[in-house]
Amino acid sequence: MKNRIILLLLIALLISACAKEDKPSDVNFYYPKAEFDYNTDDGAIGYEVRSNGGIASSASLLDLYLQGPLEEGLVNPFPENVSVVSLYTLEDTVYVTLSDSMAELSGAPLILSCACICRTAMGLAGTQSAQIQCETLLLDGKKFITVNENTVFYSDIFHQAESEVP
Repeated sequence: MKNRIILLLLIALLISACAKEDKPSDVNFYYPKAEFDYNTDDGAIGYEVRSNGGIASSASLLDLYLQGPLEEGLVNPFPENVSVVSLYTLEDTVYVTLSDSMAELSGAPLILSCACICRTAMGLAGTQSAQIQCETLLLDGKKFITVNENTVFYSDIFHQAESEVP
Protein backbone atom coordinates (compact mmCIF):
# COMPACT_ATOMS: atom_id res chain seq x y z
CA MET A 1 0.00 0.00 0.00
CA LYS A 2 2.81 2.42 0.90
CA ASN A 3 4.54 1.64 -2.39
CA ARG A 4 1.38 2.53 -4.33
CA ILE A 5 1.01 5.84 -2.51
CA ILE A 6 4.67 6.68 -3.10
CA LEU A 7 4.33 5.71 -6.78
CA LEU A 8 1.20 7.86 -7.16
CA LEU A 9 2.94 10.83 -5.49
CA LEU A 10 5.96 10.44 -7.77
CA ILE A 11 3.72 10.32 -10.85
CA ALA A 12 1.81 13.40 -9.68
CA LEU A 13 5.09 15.23 -9.06
CA LEU A 14 6.40 14.25 -12.49
CA ILE A 15 3.19 15.41 -14.19
CA SER A 16 3.22 18.76 -12.40
CA ALA A 17 6.88 19.29 -13.31
CA CYS A 18 6.21 18.52 -16.97
CA ALA A 19 3.17 20.79 -17.05
CA LYS A 20 5.12 23.78 -15.76
CA GLU A 21 5.27 26.48 -18.42
CA ASP A 22 8.71 28.06 -18.66
CA LYS A 23 7.67 30.81 -21.07
CA PRO A 24 7.28 34.25 -19.53
CA SER A 25 3.77 35.63 -19.43
CA ASP A 26 4.94 38.91 -20.96
CA VAL A 27 7.08 39.22 -24.07
CA ASN A 28 8.83 42.20 -25.68
CA PHE A 29 8.05 42.88 -29.35
CA TYR A 30 10.55 45.26 -31.01
CA TYR A 31 9.51 47.61 -33.82
CA PRO A 32 10.90 50.74 -35.47
CA LYS A 33 9.75 54.00 -33.96
CA ALA A 34 7.41 56.01 -36.15
CA GLU A 35 9.66 59.04 -35.70
CA PHE A 36 13.34 58.79 -34.88
CA ASP A 37 16.64 60.43 -35.64
CA TYR A 38 19.73 58.29 -36.20
CA ASN A 39 21.88 60.98 -34.58
CA THR A 40 20.32 60.81 -31.12
CA ASP A 41 20.86 58.58 -28.11
CA ASP A 42 17.33 57.17 -27.99
CA GLY A 43 17.75 54.72 -30.89
CA ALA A 44 15.52 53.88 -33.83
CA ILE A 45 13.72 50.95 -32.23
CA GLY A 46 11.23 50.79 -29.41
CA TYR A 47 9.27 47.90 -27.99
CA GLU A 48 5.91 47.02 -26.59
CA VAL A 49 5.15 44.50 -23.90
CA ARG A 50 2.49 41.95 -24.76
CA SER A 51 1.03 39.01 -22.93
CA ASN A 52 1.84 35.71 -24.58
CA GLY A 53 -1.85 34.84 -24.21
CA GLY A 54 -1.02 31.27 -23.28
CA ILE A 55 0.88 30.71 -26.54
CA ALA A 56 3.86 28.50 -25.75
CA SER A 57 5.37 28.21 -29.24
CA SER A 58 8.02 30.78 -30.18
CA ALA A 59 7.02 30.38 -33.85
CA SER A 60 3.37 31.19 -33.03
CA LEU A 61 4.42 34.20 -30.95
CA LEU A 62 6.60 35.40 -33.83
CA ASP A 63 3.64 35.08 -36.22
CA LEU A 64 1.63 37.22 -33.78
CA TYR A 65 4.53 39.70 -33.72
CA LEU A 66 4.54 39.96 -37.54
CA GLN A 67 0.98 41.29 -37.44
CA GLY A 68 2.43 44.57 -36.19
CA PRO A 69 2.46 46.74 -33.09
CA LEU A 70 -0.58 47.76 -31.06
CA GLU A 71 1.04 50.82 -29.49
CA GLU A 72 1.12 54.21 -31.16
CA GLY A 73 4.58 55.48 -31.98
CA LEU A 74 5.74 52.12 -33.36
CA VAL A 75 5.35 50.92 -36.96
CA ASN A 76 5.19 47.56 -38.69
CA PRO A 77 8.27 47.29 -40.94
CA PHE A 78 7.25 44.02 -42.60
CA PRO A 79 5.61 43.50 -45.99
CA GLU A 80 2.07 42.19 -46.01
CA ASN A 81 1.69 38.41 -45.75
CA VAL A 82 5.08 37.73 -44.13
CA SER A 83 4.85 34.62 -41.97
CA VAL A 84 7.12 32.24 -40.10
CA VAL A 85 7.93 29.13 -42.14
CA SER A 86 10.17 27.60 -39.47
CA LEU A 87 11.92 28.48 -36.24
CA TYR A 88 14.42 26.43 -34.29
CA THR A 89 17.20 26.99 -31.78
CA LEU A 90 20.64 25.44 -32.04
CA GLU A 91 23.17 26.19 -29.33
CA ASP A 92 22.90 29.94 -28.72
CA THR A 93 21.27 30.97 -32.03
CA VAL A 94 17.64 31.06 -33.09
CA TYR A 95 17.13 30.34 -36.81
CA VAL A 96 14.06 31.87 -38.43
CA THR A 97 12.88 31.17 -41.95
CA LEU A 98 10.28 33.62 -43.22
CA SER A 99 8.00 33.48 -46.23
CA ASP A 100 9.44 34.91 -49.43
CA SER A 101 7.45 38.15 -49.18
CA MET A 102 10.17 39.31 -46.74
CA ALA A 103 12.49 39.51 -49.76
CA GLU A 104 10.50 42.56 -50.97
CA LEU A 105 12.58 44.67 -48.56
CA SER A 106 16.11 45.88 -49.27
CA GLY A 107 18.65 48.36 -47.95
CA ALA A 108 17.98 50.21 -44.70
CA PRO A 109 14.33 49.03 -44.36
CA LEU A 110 15.52 45.40 -44.56
CA ILE A 111 18.28 45.93 -41.99
CA LEU A 112 15.91 47.72 -39.61
CA SER A 113 13.21 45.05 -39.92
CA CYS A 114 15.75 42.23 -39.51
CA ALA A 115 17.17 43.92 -36.42
CA CYS A 116 13.66 44.11 -34.94
CA ILE A 117 12.65 40.55 -35.70
CA CYS A 118 16.03 39.18 -34.61
CA ARG A 119 15.86 41.01 -31.28
CA THR A 120 12.31 39.79 -30.75
CA ALA A 121 13.20 36.19 -31.70
CA MET A 122 16.28 36.27 -29.45
CA GLY A 123 14.09 37.31 -26.53
CA LEU A 124 11.50 34.61 -27.25
CA ALA A 125 14.10 31.86 -27.65
CA GLY A 126 16.47 33.10 -24.94
CA THR A 127 19.48 33.20 -27.28
CA GLN A 128 22.30 35.67 -27.94
CA SER A 129 22.00 35.71 -31.75
CA ALA A 130 19.45 35.18 -34.49
CA GLN A 131 19.66 34.31 -38.16
CA ILE A 132 16.91 35.31 -40.61
CA GLN A 133 16.39 33.93 -44.09
CA CYS A 134 13.61 33.56 -46.63
CA GLU A 135 12.18 30.26 -47.73
CA THR A 136 13.62 30.36 -51.28
CA LEU A 137 14.62 33.95 -52.11
CA LEU A 138 17.65 36.00 -51.08
CA LEU A 139 17.51 38.94 -48.68
CA ASP A 140 19.06 41.83 -50.60
CA GLY A 141 21.46 39.40 -52.28
CA LYS A 142 22.28 37.47 -49.09
CA LYS A 143 21.22 33.96 -48.15
CA PHE A 144 20.68 35.04 -44.53
CA ILE A 145 21.20 37.92 -42.11
CA THR A 146 22.61 37.30 -38.64
CA VAL A 147 22.23 39.70 -35.72
CA ASN A 148 23.92 39.51 -32.33
CA GLU A 149 25.33 41.94 -29.78
CA ASN A 150 28.50 42.28 -31.87
CA THR A 151 26.65 43.31 -35.03
CA VAL A 152 27.80 46.79 -36.00
CA PHE A 153 24.38 48.46 -35.97
CA TYR A 154 23.04 46.56 -32.94
CA SER A 155 24.21 48.98 -30.26
CA ASP A 156 23.21 52.03 -32.30
CA ILE A 157 19.60 51.12 -32.93
CA PHE A 158 18.91 49.39 -29.64
CA HIS A 159 20.62 51.95 -27.38
CA GLN A 160 17.52 53.28 -25.66
CA ALA A 161 15.32 50.21 -26.03
CA GLU A 162 17.86 48.04 -24.20
CA SER A 163 18.33 50.53 -21.38
CA GLU A 164 14.56 50.66 -20.79
CA VAL A 165 13.86 46.91 -20.73
CA PRO A 166 12.77 45.86 -17.25
